[in-house]
Amino acid sequence: MVACQGQLVVLKLGGSLLSLPDLHVRLQQLLGQISEVCVLIVPGGGSAADRIRDLDSDFHLPAYQTHNAAIGAMSFNAGVLVRTGVGLSLARDHGAAEVIWRRSMPAVLEVAEFLGGEGRAVYEGLPESWQVTSDSIAASVSSYWGASRLILVKSCDPVSGNLAEVAEAGMVDSWFLKIPGEFRVDWCNLRADRVCLQSLHRGRVLKD
Repeated sequence: MVACQGQLVVLKLGGSLLSLPDLHVRLQQLLGQISEVCVLIVPGGGSAADRIRDLDSDFHLPAYQTHNAAIGAMSFNAGVLVRTGVGLSLARDHGAAEVIWRRSMPAVLEVAEFLGGEGRAVYEGLPESWQVTSDSIAASVSSYWGASRLILVKSCDPVSGNLAEVAEAGMVDSWFLKIPGEFRVDWCNLRADRVCLQSLHRGRVLKD
C-alpha cells in the first residue's frame, strides 16, 4: 500500500509539546536524525483531549462522543502544527501524503478526516474507550500504512527500554501492545537538553 517501500516512519508528537517555545527547532533536530524517506507526523490531542477526559469523568458522556471529540482534538493540533511551522503540510489520506513526500517534506496527518475516510477500517478496529489514546491511533496508522518505525515523541524519558514495562507504567495506553505490526518503536524526549532517539524492545506481553 505504501510507496515508501519500508522507508516510512510515523512520528507521534505528544500534544503537550505544542507549548514548547522552540518546538519547531527541536522537531527539525529530530527530523535530522531520521533516515527514512517518508515521515508522517501524528499529533496527539494534548490539553484539549485532557479537558474532554475531565468532562467525561464529571458527566459520563457517551463513549462515541468522547472518542470522536478526542480525535477532533488531534486534528485541531495538526492544523496548529502546520500553521506555526515551516515545511509542514496536512494530509488527509495516503495519496495526499505521497504528494507531500515527493517534495521531500514531512506530512502531518489530518486524523479525523483520515479515520472517517480512507482509514475507516483503522477507526472501526479501535474501541471507543479511554484505553485508546493518540499513541494507539499512531500505532494503528503505522500498522495500516506498513511503516518500518514508530517514534513516540514525548515530554519525558521512558521508565525502561522495554516496551511492555513502558506500557505497564502507563506511559502508553493499555491498548498499544494489542496492535499488530512489525514496526520498530523508538522514544524521544523532546524536552530533554539533547534531542536523541532511544529504541524500545518488545518484551513480555502484558496480561489482560
